[in-house]
Amino acid sequence: MKTKVKLKGTRLERKLKKILEGQGYYVVRSAGSFGIADLVAIKNDRFIMIQVKSSGITSDEIRRITEVLTKCKISFKRFYIADFSNELKLIRLDRYVEDRRS
Repeated sequence: MKTKVKLKGTRLERKLKKILEGQGYYVVRSAGSFGIADLVAIKNDRFIMIQVKSSGITSDEIRRITEVLTKCKISFKRFYIADFSNELKLIRLDRYVEDRRS
């Protein structure tokens, strides 16, 4: 049985998927995954990966994501964090990491 937190996350992933599809993206949702991205969105020759969060992201999660992206030679500019803690904000990972260092 899913917890309330997991159900909220699922609902937010589906909401963002619908928004991106409305903008012409083909979106794949990685349901129940423990990987680095909840959504992969593709449009034309561009792809982005998105981690959806309803209550912020931890330093450990950021570290794990950056390690995987670095190992796979994927630009941080292709990875976004969707922060639903107040209202939807899409934050590119490279900017998120910069802001946390400041």
